[in-house]
Amino acid sequence: MQRLPTGETVITPRNFKLLEELEHSEKGLGDMSISYGLVDGSDIFMGEWNGGILGPHGTQHDSRFYELRISIPADYPAIPPKVRFVSRINMNCVDPKTGEIIYSKVPATRNWNRNMGMEQILISLRVEMASDANRRLRQPMEGSTFRKVDISMQAGDDSCVMRRQLVDHALSSHTIGCRASRFRIIWTTRQAFPLNKLMLHFALDK
Repeated sequence: MQRLPTGETVITPRNFKLLEELEHSEKGLGDMSISYGLVDGSDIFMGEWNGGILGPHGTQHDSRFYELRISIPADYPAIPPKVRFVSRINMNCVDPKTGEIIYSKVPATRNWNRNMGMEQILISLRVEMASDANRRLRQPMEGSTFRKVDISMQAGDDSCVMRRQLVDHALSSHTIGCRASRFRIIWTTRQAFPLNKLMLHFALDK
């Protein structure tokens, strides 16, 4: 959003804003402890971005590099993007199960305005890493990641569909329970099995 000498306000369209941010990042401008760029350079809608944060010195995050995924909504920059950590991290502003940031606990998203961008969110998260509430928190094993799982089921049907999106497979095992309609599904993955195979257990709910 820009204000003209006449006093008029010009609202920057979504894609123009994203192109400005992409150029800013590709030229290496701004804070060098964070990074961001398109997941797919041919994506004309520029919807999915990778982010990175270098952990601040003198904290439990020191020398660690955290990978994030940033999803840009259609109404951006009127509303902030959806941001989640791919790298597993222990912070009071990050959901411990999904890695998604908690908007109300991150200053940049809590006080969001359309003049802000992805850089401000990543910087804000890095500042939170060094805060008194987070700097000394014990962290997961370096290199471990959150898993993202989408499960959809048809109520009242004897079939279920599970779509598994595996961000990474650094964790040795993980178990998730899901309840819906008549079925309970529990699945487990282990490194000993190929990544495209799941051990599925079905049980009828009484």
